[in-house]
Amino acid sequence: MKQISFIFSIVILLMGCSNDDSNQSKVDYSLIVQNALSGKGTENISKSNLVINDAESWNSLLVKLNLLYNAMITYPDIDVDFSKYQVIAIFDEIRPDTGYTVKIKSITETQNTTIIKIAYIKATSAFFTTTQPYCIIKIPKSNNKIIFE
Repeated sequence: MKQISFIFSIVILLMGCSNDDSNQSKVDYSLIVQNALSGKGTENISKSNLVINDAESWNSLLVKLNLLYNAMITYPDIDVDFSKYQVIAIFDEIRPDTGYTVKIKSITETQNTTIIKIAYIKATSAFFTTTQPYCIIKIPKSNNKIIFE
């Protein structure tokens, strides 16, 4: 009888420790731009994941990427209301050809964290020229810790 009680207690304990993903919810996002830098590193942007919460930092990045020229024509979602949104910018490493892409697989959030799953994709190369893929999105503003996977 003690063995049954012990086993039952262990089972209850293990069930209580399970990772319950039912508390996760999907986060909608808007794509601002998905492209590749072609300056062979002259932009001086290393592989990184940036969280941008203010207009000054956002404008600084836009200048660095040279996106301000004709921005409203090419990227209509370039104006960001930072009282409602935050910008996520994902930069891959410098690649030897144009066959690489960075994409968002999914964004989910729990009570305290936002998890952004990133896909670094290698497709068939079209041209042998140095590029650095990047993806920039905006998500609803939150105080959650952002985790990139």
